[in-house]
Amino acid sequence: MLQRMTMVELVDVMEAFGQQGCKGNAVAQAIAGRYRANGGRISRRNTARAIQTLAMLEADSELLELLIGELEGWQVSDPDGSELRPRPAVGALWALCALQQVPRTAQLIDWLLSFLCRESVVSLVLATKSQALLLFESLCAVQTDAPAIAARHLEALSAVHSTVAEQVLFDVGAPLRGAAELLALPSSTHRQLHTGHGEEPALGALEGELPSTMPGRSMLDELAVHWEMHRHGKERHLSKAKELLGAVLAALSCAPVLRKAAHPLGPAAGEATRGTGGFELQWPVGCYDVDWGHPFFRIGVLVLSPKDFLQDPGSTALRAAARLRLRQLEERGWQLTLLRSSEVESSLLPWQQDPQVFNHRLQARVARANKMYPLEQRQLLRQLQQISSEEREEEWQGLQDLLVEQLQRQLDFVFPDALLAGMSRIPARAEKGRGVRSLQ
Repeated sequence: MLQRMTMVELVDVMEAFGQQGCKGNAVAQAIAGRYRANGGRISRRNTARAIQTLAMLEADSELLELLIGELEGWQVSDPDGSELRPRPAVGALWALCALQQVPRTAQLIDWLLSFLCRESVVSLVLATKSQALLLFESLCAVQTDAPAIAARHLEALSAVHSTVAEQVLFDVGAPLRGAAELLALPSSTHRQLHTGHGEEPALGALEGELPSTMPGRSMLDELAVHWEMHRHGKERHLSKAKELLGAVLAALSCAPVLRKAAHPLGPAAGEATRGTGGFELQWPVGCYDVDWGHPFFRIGVLVLSPKDFLQDPGSTALRAAARLRLRQLEERGWQLTLLRSSEVESSLLPWQQDPQVFNHRLQARVARANKMYPLEQRQLLRQLQQISSEEREEEWQGLQDLLVEQLQRQLDFVFPDALLAGMSRIPARAEKGRGVRSLQ
């Protein structure tokens, strides 16, 4: 049946698989076969759709190589980007970032961004929310993997005035983080999008102070507004799994140590986390956030919903959005524990049996976990006091590792089958020594 389909029909089928989170290896192989059979003819729109779907799923290496070659052909045949359109350009850029192809395709990435950061083009991208989100997330990834390339295009976006970004100051009551903070740019002033007008620092070289630019808000600010409003929209409803996890974290044996650690926002903010074991809910880290994050030790717990996984029985493979989030958090030195929300929620009892979220059955499991995995709290508190008073990176790292291991062992006991193991396909940079940890 696949052999009788046209290229457009094959890409349509593959795109449907991608939206459902289902692997489509047979369809990917059929597209690769059809590409070779028709002499390498595929439209730009179908190329972008196909590689974007590959990014959503686990990539088929044969088709990926063919599509990257096709994208490079775009650059060769159209160096000025006169025949390029925003939608396929954004889709292709995001796919290359999600597939971790930025270092390998640096020239192609630079070419795509040169087109997308033109004033006339970025205005069209901003008119469609989904495209604006893909562009900003791609900029976050490129800023990490190819900072020199990102710097040029971020500066270009910051130089283009945006009236929409100014108007949002009057429409949004909640504070939104600025582009400099979201992208971790080296500026002494991390702007808040809800503050007043005036001279704003522009984005420029990655070292030294950022040069001043025109007053008002830029297209980069407008992209950041789209991203932050999207993130705030997802935070409005606290899931039962996250609420329950906060209560469990406060009752674990490592909570007294974590609560004593210094909080970056001061003692008052640290005191507010006593009820959650020193963890902050939805702690912002760059473009993303940690569901439950400990700012001092950079220990995080992510509660992943079924939508974050590919629909592959027996597999823990994640979709592209979740992979991008994990990779960016790991780049910032966070140790992450990953839990399935469905398994956490299965620990809840019917209201008639126990109206409390942290029910008596879970309280008993937590008490047993504390007995099974005891912790020398006094010794750890002394180490914490020494680390807080002096710069001791190695001791801080050792204490972080110990607390993460303790946390994972106890959570694995409290929530059986919820802890994800074997996430080694999310690469960690060896020189940092901090990444996604899993209980083996």
